[in-house]
Amino acid sequence: MKKLAVIIFSNPIFFGVGFVLLFLRFSNLFSSDDEGSRIPFNEKGSTLTEAQALSRADVLHQAMKNPGTKENEIYETLRVLSKPDFAKVYRLFGARIYNTWLGVTGGVAAGDANRDLIYWLNNELNAEEKRELSRLNPELELF
Repeated sequence: MKKLAVIIFSNPIFFGVGFVLLFLRFSNLFSSDDEGSRIPFNEKGSTLTEAQALSRADVLHQAMKNPGTKENEIYETLRVLSKPDFAKVYRLFGARIYNTWLGVTGGVAAGDANRDLIYWLNNELNAEEKRELSRLNPELELF
C-alpha cells in the first residue's frame, strides 16, 4: 500500500490528473451560473392545489434525481400543465441540491448547489428531448 502511494504521489501524471479532477469538481463553487432561475409567467389562474402541485414537483424530482433520467415521466407530468400550473409546480419544486458533476442529487460534496426546476430540466434533457417536450406542450415555452 505504501508503495502504491509513493508511485501515485511521485508521478506527475497522476498528480496532474488529480488536480484537473479537483478543479472541475469544485469550479462551480465560484461560478455565477444562474441558468434557468427565471419563470416567465405567474400562478394566477392555476387549477392545481398546493398538494397537487407539490406532488407533481416531487414526481419530476424523482424522475431526474438519479442516473438514468425518466423522460417519459417528465413528459407525462408537464404535457398537461398550463403556464399558471407550471408556475405553481416550479415554485413548490423550489431549489433542490443538484450535483453538476454527476447530474444526480448529492448533498455531501461541496460542489453541489441548490438549483431550480428549469435548471434541472435543462441539464437532464438533451436537445431532442427538449424539442419533444416543447412539441407535447408548446404553451410552456421553457427552452
